[in-house]
Formats: sequence, structure tokens, C-alpha cells
Amino acid sequence: MKRSLLALSSVIAIAACSATINNIKHTTASRIARPAFMIERTIAEGPYALYAWERMRDRREKAVLYIEGDSDINPHALHLASRDTTRNVAYLAQPCQFNTDNSHNCGTDFHQPGGAEVIASYNAAMNEMKARYGITGFDIVGYGSGGNIAALLAAERDDILSLRTVAGKLNPKDGASATAIAPELADMPQHHFIGAADNEVHPDTYHFYRQAMGPSSCVHYTLVQDADHDRGWVDEWPELLKSPTACEAELMEDYDPEPFPPSKDYRLTK
Repeated sequence: MKRSLLALSSVIAIAACSATINNIKHTTASRIARPAFMIERTIAEGPYALYAWERMRDRREKAVLYIEGDSDINPHALHLASRDTTRNVAYLAQPCQFNTDNSHNCGTDFHQPGGAEVIASYNAAMNEMKARYGITGFDIVGYGSGGNIAALLAAERDDILSLRTVAGKLNPKDGASATAIAPELADMPQHHFIGAADNEVHPDTYHFYRQAMGPSSCVHYTLVQDADHDRGWVDEWPELLKSPTACEAELMEDYDPEPFPPSKDYRLTK
């Protein structure tokens, strides 16, 4: 009996701790989104409900969609979205990222999968956005593991206009990976931003993805010297957004990667 009560107490304590953390995450996200006039709502169309923040000013136009990575307290993709001055901007969190209870399949035993149910949730949310606002297409941006999700969506949807990843985890150990389906993205306009001081996603991650793709004239990358995985992106983002995504006239038949230029071995202090 005592063991049962202890086990129950542990479950309750874990659930309460998880709810407290998610409340902090939600408060942080709201403070980031509010000055950018992004409105919060929950889209519960797929297997998992997704928290969204949106600023949709023009109906029947395209939108920029940001997909969050597996961030802890700090929602990196939302920071980037808040710096985007495009008239239609939307942000989707990862499943269960801001849930403060066990609703929407977000129990205490939830582990972020990279499989079909997650992708189905994003597809359903994007379809709902299209129907609600008359969105004609998405320029999609993914941060961290959200970069992998963005690439998977770009490979299977016909309304993705361009793909950008920031510190993108394009070859995760679990679930489907962008690297595995890279040839399907050879005709997708895209740009990948890599942190020179990123100790979590090594720059070679992009090389593996690019080599797996094969011939393409649509792939660009930028090595950002003053960025690690978490820092150095937000202030630079308005300028980085101007980087090209368009496909070039000449097809690159073979990808022979040159070594990335050397970067200092240091952690950012700003």
C-alpha cells in the first residue's frame, strides 16, 4: 500500500513539475509573440494539438511558417518569427511543447516521436490555416529538429514554395530524416543556415544531406561565424532572410563539398 502511494505521489509530482515548466514556456512564448502582434491559438486538427502564434494580415496570399525545434524554455523559432516583417507570419510549436495538462495525447509518458503522427499533425494544422485564411502557399522555416520536420513536409506537400533551416538537425537518429529523402527535395528552392560554433549540430550534417540529394541547382547554404546552436541568430535574422533560395539556371551535377572555412573554437559570450 505504501509503495502504491509513493508511486502515485511520484506521478503527481512529475505531472505538476511538467505543468509548471510548460507554464513558464508558455509565458515566455507569449512575451516574445505579443510585440510582433502574433495572436495565439491552438489547432487541434491532427493526432496532436499544436500551439500556434499568427499574424495574418492578407487573405489569399502566401505565408511564412516557422516550425519550432526541441527547445527547452526558449522558443528559438518564435524569436525568429518575431523578427520577420512579412505580412503573413505563422509559428507552430512541436507537439506537447506548451501543454500544461495531459490533454491532446500529452501524458507524462509522452516522448517526442519523429514519425507519421507528428507529420500528420503539422499537415492538418497547415491545411486548417489554408482554409481559414486562404493561404496560397508557404515559405517554411525550421529551427533545429524543426528543420527536419520542415524538410519532410516540403517533400510531401505541393504548397511549399521554399525551405529554410536554421541549425537544422537534418539527420536525426530516430524517425524519418531529411537526409533519407533528400533526392525528393532536389527541385525545392532552399537555404540552410549553419552555425560555425554549433557544438550540437555539426556542419557536416549539411554535407551529408547535400551529398544524399544528388544533382540540384536549388540548394544554398550560409555558414554564420557568430552563431552557435542557440545564440547568434535572432539579431542577424532580418539580414539572413534576404539570402537567396531561388534555383539557379545551371544544374550542379556533382556535389563535391569543400571544407568549411576554419572557425574559432569558442563559445559565444553575447
